[in-house]
Amino acid sequence: QAQLLQQKVLRWRQRLLPPALPLLSLRKTVTFDDLPVTTVYPALPSSLYDNLLWTNGHYLWATLTQFPTSGYPILLTSGNQTGWYQGNSMLTIQSITNCTTFTFNSVLMIAGWTATLTTSIIGYYNTTRLYNQTLTLTKTTKYLFTPNWSGINKITMFTAGTPTTDDVGIENLVITYS
Repeated sequence: QAQLLQQKVLRWRQRLLPPALPLLSLRKTVTFDDLPVTTVYPALPSSLYDNLLWTNGHYLWATLTQFPTSGYPILLTSGNQTGWYQGNSMLTIQSITNCTTFTFNSVLMIAGWTATLTTSIIGYYNTTRLYNQTLTLTKTTKYLFTPNWSGINKITMFTAGTPTTDDVGIENLVITYS
């Protein structure tokens, strides 16, 4: 009888519930190359860029003559522009809604002007810290950070206790929406 009851419940559920759809995931790479060409290094033109909310995010044209001694030309992988955040100013990148989660797959990073610096990257779900990593970066070698942190909706990057010249370049930020 128990088996017969389970079959009835299953048929009842199948009539009431729509068939399950496969989960779609969207992998995206943020390159900063679709932004307007600039001869300065402004903040992003909007806090909403590439379907992500950005706080304290900037971009620059890394091949300009004013950057030859910086790490930015080394960081480039496509186009001429790269993102960056200022030392002692927290970069926040988050999904548009709190209920949308993603996997932080990877990002290329470099110290902008300082020979060596340390930066912290934290992954959150809403206000809960799920992941934390501290990296040492140089301005002579780009660093591929591949955390593959899943189930988050916010990333922060911060170079604490340093001068504002301890900028960090970012390129090819890869996330996959869940």
